[in-house]
Amino acid sequence: AVDAGGQTAIASLPSGRPSAWTAIRGSSVSQISALPGTSRLFPNGTPVAGSVQCTYGTTDYTALTAAAPSQEVVIQTGVSGSVRWEQVTLSETTQFAGATGLRVSMGRPGSNHSEMTGTQFPLTVSSGDANFWTTRPIPPQLTSTYSIVLNFAVTSGNVNKVTAGVLTWELCGYAAR
Repeated sequence: AVDAGGQTAIASLPSGRPSAWTAIRGSSVSQISALPGTSRLFPNGTPVAGSVQCTYGTTDYTALTAAAPSQEVVIQTGVSGSVRWEQVTLSETTQFAGATGLRVSMGRPGSNHSEMTGTQFPLTVSSGDANFWTTRPIPPQLTSTYSIVLNFAVTSGNVNKVTAGVLTWELCGYAAR
């Protein structure tokens, strides 16, 4: 439960021990922390400082301007190699139209483009978030920084022939070190 201000709630776990939960209004960020006196899940090693953070955005058909069968659209830059991914979600919020075999995947620029999604996700299927894909990817790299792109591709024609559609994407992860 969240108080009327939308900020903090104390809940009891099935074990009867209380747990603190903080929700930040207007954001996809939540934080779960153990209260003093509770035991750590992993007794050895260095605990990870921080909690899962999420971000989301939309990419619509107007971003597809390439007279080519595929196009990368950058959605994140400067992602640290220490990020460990909790989940990524792609959702066809508004149905895409105007292209044959339109698919999207998520990965690093110039790569196989499916490092984050594991596959190419088919579009032109349905609206209203009924067509979605969610997965827990492995980190595409462990050092330095990298960008994340959506790669839109068609089986016939060019991506700039797409006439409608909105893709909503969500990324959730945490810093391991």
